Amino acid sequence: MYKYKLEQIEWTNIWREDADNAEKPRLLLIGDSITQGYSAYVNRALDKKWALTMLTTSKGIDNPSLLEEIFLLAKQENDKYDYIHFNNGLHAGYITDEDYEMFYQQTIWALRDHFPASKLSIATSTTTCKKENGVMVLSDGDAKTVRRNEIVRRLAQSSKLPLDDLYTVSLTDLSLHCDDCTHFKPEGYELLGKAVAAFLMSL
Repeated sequence: MYKYKLEQIEWTNIWREDADNAEKPRLLLIGDSITQGYSAYVNRALDKKWALTMLTTSKGIDNPSLLEEIFLLAKQENDKYDYIHFNNGLHAGYITDEDYEMFYQQTIWALRDHFPASKLSIATSTTTCKKENGVMVLSDGDAKTVRRNEIVRRLAQSSKLPLDDLYTVSLTDLSLHCDDCTHFKPEGYELLGKAVAAFLMSL
């Protein structure tokens, strides 16, 4: 029986804007702390014309509680999302590329089955860095992100899903990373948020 691993601190955050408004198109952003960082900028770029729901978590793609949490949240909102934007790749670093692909494919199937009327899209994970002589450069661990992103690209193509290439967006200016080399400064999250909003409005 497969056994997933937990991190030292596990967390989940849920944010629902315009919860009492059933008229606006509703967007569900699913992701990690990177998604949490850019969500407000997505909302701002969309000029609040869409109602935003956000579920961000440390749970990796292999953790069955990820889908359970998504479906529990959706039940509270009558399973109604016009758009779903899914971003999961920086956690569960211990699993193999093969397992990542298997679990990601299963997640796509589950989301499509549960939300047949929603426009589902998936996103590549953002860059991770290290400092060399005070300058941000790609980290050694970024190679895993690149491999996982290639898997996401293949799955987007085979599943005929729109792909939001946030890796390329984050690659444009590595200096927008925070000192922890994974998260971003406000300007970096703004760049990502505007890119996500433009992507969603193009669908």
